[in-house]
Parts: sequence; C-alpha cells; structure tokens
Amino acid sequence: MGLRAFAKSRRANVALLFSLTSVPALMIVGMAIDFSYAFKNKAQLRNAADAAALSAASQFQRNGYTRMDMEKYKKFAQNWLDDNSQRTSPKLEEMHICLPDRRDCTTANGLTLKSGQLYVRASGTSPRSISKMVPVKIAGQFDTIRFSTFAIATIPIAAYLDIYLLIDRSASMGLGASPSDQTGMVTARGCAFACHNQDTSVADTVVNDGVMDAHSRGFSLRIDAVKSALKEIVGKAQAAMAANPAIHVRFGLYAFDDNFYKLMDPTAQFGSASDTKPTTLYGAINSLDIARYDAGTATPYAMQKLADLLPPSGTGQTQATAQTMVFFASDGTANALDNHQGGAWDVAAANWAGYAPAPYLKWIWPNGGGPGGSSNVSPAQPATPTGASRARGGPAISANVACPDYPVLENSNNISDVGVIQSRFGSLPVPCIAQPWWFGYSQTLEGQIGAPSQDDMWVQPVDPAWCAPLNNKSTLATLYTTYELPPPPQSAYINYVHYAVAPKIADKMMACASSPSTAFMASDASGISTALNAMFSIALEKLRLAM
Repeated sequence: MGLRAFAKSRRANVALLFSLTSVPALMIVGMAIDFSYAFKNKAQLRNAADAAALSAASQFQRNGYTRMDMEKYKKFAQNWLDDNSQRTSPKLEEMHICLPDRRDCTTANGLTLKSGQLYVRASGTSPRSISKMVPVKIAGQFDTIRFSTFAIATIPIAAYLDIYLLIDRSASMGLGASPSDQTGMVTARGCAFACHNQDTSVADTVVNDGVMDAHSRGFSLRIDAVKSALKEIVGKAQAAMAANPAIHVRFGLYAFDDNFYKLMDPTAQFGSASDTKPTTLYGAINSLDIARYDAGTATPYAMQKLADLLPPSGTGQTQATAQTMVFFASDGTANALDNHQGGAWDVAAANWAGYAPAPYLKWIWPNGGGPGGSSNVSPAQPATPTGASRARGGPAISANVACPDYPVLENSNNISDVGVIQSRFGSLPVPCIAQPWWFGYSQTLEGQIGAPSQDDMWVQPVDPAWCAPLNNKSTLATLYTTYELPPPPQSAYINYVHYAVAPKIADKMMACASSPSTAFMASDASGISTALNAMFSIALEKLRLAM
C-alpha cells in the first residue's frame, strides 16, 4: 500500500480512538466508584461524630470540669471515633464546650454555639482505588479522599441559685423615695418621713396614718422603691428560667427593724406580681411594710439570725448544693436602745446582737437634772424616766468634767451657725464620743457594739464586722439607700446623726459587702432599681460560671 493510501485508511482508528478515550472514561468510572465509597465512609464518620458528641455531653453533665479537663474530653471523643469509624482513620480536629458564661462558644469556621452545646468536628479519609491510577490530586491527596464532618450535642446542665433578701423595714425606710418625694412631703405634710398610725385601736385611714396619707398624695417611700425593684428582679429570674430551663432560681425574703422576721424561706413559688397575700413570693414582697412604730434597727442581730439559717454556698449543680447570695438593703444605721424585743425599751445588747457586753452606758441628763431630779444615775439603782427609757447602770458623767461640750450639745438645736455645730461635734474628746438623745446623752465608743467590754450606741453606722457571718458563707451584696436628714440646725439628735454618723455610712456599707463590686448606693427609686438589677446580674453571672 502506498503512503497516500495508508494515510487514507480507517481500519485501525477504532483501536486508536479507544486507547485515546479509555483513560478519561476509566477515570470517571473510578472517581464515581471511589466517591461512592467515600460517601459511605463519611456517613459512618458522621454517625461516629454524633455518638462521640452525645457521649461527651453525657460525661460533662456528670463530671463538668471538676473531674475531667478538656484534654480528657477530647481523648474520650477520639476513642468513640476510633471505635465507630475504623475504616476512615478518624481524627478529632476540634472540640468546644459552650458554657453559660459564654466561654469557648466559637468554632474555627466562625459558628457561634448556644449555651450548653458541645461541638465536635472530625476528619477522615477514604482510599482511592481505580481513580488513583490517574495521577490527579483530590483534596490534595493522590491516594485518599479526605473529608470532615461535625456534630453538636446539648448538655442538660442544671444550675441552682438561692438569693436571700435581707431588707431594712425600720421606720427610717419611710423616707421619701427620691429628693422630689422628700421635698413634696415636707411641703404637703411638714416631714420628709412617713410613719404609720401607732394607735392600733384606731382604724388606719388617710387622716391618721402617715404612710397612707403620703401614698394618697402620690408620694413614694424608700420601702416602696425597694419593693418595686425586688419585683423587677423576680421578674428577671422568671424570664431567665423560661429562656434556659436548666437555670433554677429561688428567693427567700427576710426583714428587720428591732427584730428579725422570716417572711419567706427560699421558694420558687413566685405567684403573680399582683398578689397581696404573703403566701407567694410576690405576695410577701407586696406585704412588706415599714414598722408600725418607731422601732430600732437591730442590724447585727438580723445579720446573725440570717447567717444561722443560711447554708454555705455550694457548687450549684443540685438544689441541695445551691449557690447562695445575700442582698442586703438598708439605710446603713443600727441602734439597739430604742428596741422593742421582749416588749420593753432599752433591751441589752445581749438580747439583740447575741453578745453579752458588760454594763457600760453612762448618762447625763439635760438641763442639769437626771430622772426624778437627780443629777446622777446610780449603778445599783438604774432609773426609768416616765414614759421614756430605762437607763442602765454605770457611773454618770459630769457635764463639766468628762464631756465639756455637753452643755453646748444640749442646746445645739438653738444654734443657727452650722459651722459652730460641726466644730463642736468634731472636737469631742475620746472616749467621750457623745451623742445626744431626747432624754440624755450617752458616752460610748463608736463602732464597738458587741465587744465584750463595750456597749451599744443609740445610733451608729453598720459595722463591717457584723457582716462577717454572712460573708463566711455566701456572697454579700449591699445596697445603701442613702440616709437623708434635714440640714442643721435641728434637734441635738438630728445634728449628731447628720455630722457624726451619716458621713461614715457609705464606706461602712462598702466594707460590709463581699467586694467593692457588690456594694451599691442609691438615693432615689431609679437608683434603687438599677442597683438591685445589677445585684441580680452579678448573681446570675455567678450561677452561669458554675454551670
């Protein structure tokens, strides 16, 4: 055959065309077979990842981070992958456990996990058989097909928090809730404080009950502002539990004036915000009221009583080991002499603070005369002024010996120069830190209540030492509802509290709290609401950290 004829011949083209087209065809078929096998292996890895995530979540529910750290959970998940996806040579690439404090909640590819979710990402390989005859990389590999998958499991984390509310309900909490309330009450009623009718034989009406009268005029009191804020945080607790069923919050409500009142032990029976009977938490809050008489403020006694029934704060993982936090709201003063425990005035500190101090109180009476006209009070014969108070033993002090400023203090309500009053109160010699009272002046050492050799004062700031029993068991958050007083010149008592007591309260209340971050101060209803809501946010964050 000639060259031209060979060129025109078509008899060998079938073999040539087959040889030219068989390689792509073989690659396509091989790819289809290998990828089909890879899909099956990936499904196996996906099932293994699901099982690993579920099992790790179950382990975390039982152990948390207390008995297993993250590396142990990763090893646990890898074992599950190995046992359930042997053909894929599985490898745990990534693991996250998103807790309610928002730790570890973002994956490498930017996925944001929800609280309580456990994330596992695993990779695996499937061998290439026919397709590897073609030297083309698939996902960077000549011999295998690499793939990955992820799984998310929800950890049924439960967290329990008990909040103990300790509320000052002494008569001074009848102060107008805000400066505008106080100004309006002074204009309308002649006083920035509202008190209840003290004659229980007379029906409570707007005419004879100062609290009812203030409310009828549209004024809000400090106790009203506290109650409103308490209901706000209860509502927040309800919302938090509805959003996350793993969160469990209970509230206990306790109050004090010259005594301690257990109004509601920790309960989740919140009821309705409109409840008026103290059978639910809302009802107990709505029923909270200032004392019906000018009661004292037995702050250390109340704190010790609450500490006695307060369990130590736990891990929060069960109700029996609930975390605890105490919210203490008060105007920051304490006094024991005007004390109605046992039905009598002047109850000894042993009866209200749990201590037994030695008799120390010393009296000097105004205008040069003591009870019954006597200038001294005998330790052996403590006198009882008619309709007033029992003075306890201890030698009387002379106005012109131990406390030379007494005559000035006695008449301080007649001094119009504020500077003179302040200088007089600021210059009292120690230990004669004297403070006036309607019937006399007492010589005491400020801040020493409950000490074995000291006695109580008529009024003084909260002593941080009183808070220790609560701080030893729980986190204590304090709210100082600022103690407002008319500016001097006023009565000797008001002048004393204004200059010698009130300036110290804020620092004392802060020192009482577990830390400065849990100490708050408010001078109006809005501030009280903000403070109590901030306290609850701290408590909720504390709970989340434990989950």
